Amino acid sequence: MLEAKPKTIFSWDFFILDVDKEIAELYISWAREKACFMFGGIDYEIRRDSILQGTFSLHEGDELIAHAQKDNLYSRCFQIN
Repeated sequence: MLEAKPKTIFSWDFFILDVDKEIAELYISWAREKACFMFGGIDYEIRRDSILQGTFSLHEGDELIAHAQKDNLYSRCFQIN
């Protein structure tokens, strides 16, 4: 299971860990409308598709890789497909 661990106590940037091994760093835009990370030498971008529906998409360049949706407005969990 992957874990996102904040870089500092007040940070919105995260280390992505797989069994305590850092595999990526996630940088969230100050406006929180998008984020980016590098994994395996490839740059990825996460974009918010809809504020009201809590939907997001993962892109590698112009290619759509996956969609994610929050379980509910107050949840910090996502369903990814």
